[in-house]
Amino acid sequence: MGASSVTFCCMRKPCPLCQAEPPGLTFAGVCESCATTLALEPMPPSKRPPLPCHRCKHRELIRVLPRELTSVPGTGSREVAPMFAVYGPTVIEGSFFSGREVNAPDPQNGAGKMEMYICRGCGFTEWYCQDPSEIPIDPLYSTEAVSVGGDGPLR
Repeated sequence: MGASSVTFCCMRKPCPLCQAEPPGLTFAGVCESCATTLALEPMPPSKRPPLPCHRCKHRELIRVLPRELTSVPGTGSREVAPMFAVYGPTVIEGSFFSGREVNAPDPQNGAGKMEMYICRGCGFTEWYCQDPSEIPIDPLYSTEAVSVGGDGPLR
């Protein structure tokens, strides 16, 4: 019984990035700390229909959940965050005399998580939004709803 425990323990691999001996690796094969640092997450269901490239008809695409590299305000350190269509302001309650303060948006707190499809043949890139119903329609977010009329023929 002791030998099999040692064998199991020795078979567990460290995180390939930080070399930590984690209790387990995430879906991406790295430890939880590295997955969080890199803003890695499992792929949600695809929003794009399974069709060839619209431009060249190539049948191989690369699906990407884009992330952005940004700086943490006031610290000078960098962070990686999922890419969203919009980000809301960060409002901080001030002291009794100073009122509220508006800071840059939190890159981890957006709406309309994006995904991309890149054709391996011609490089044509399509963007899709995972949750369009979550995007607020408001000048504060630089968004507006646009209705496309159906009066004429499609061209």
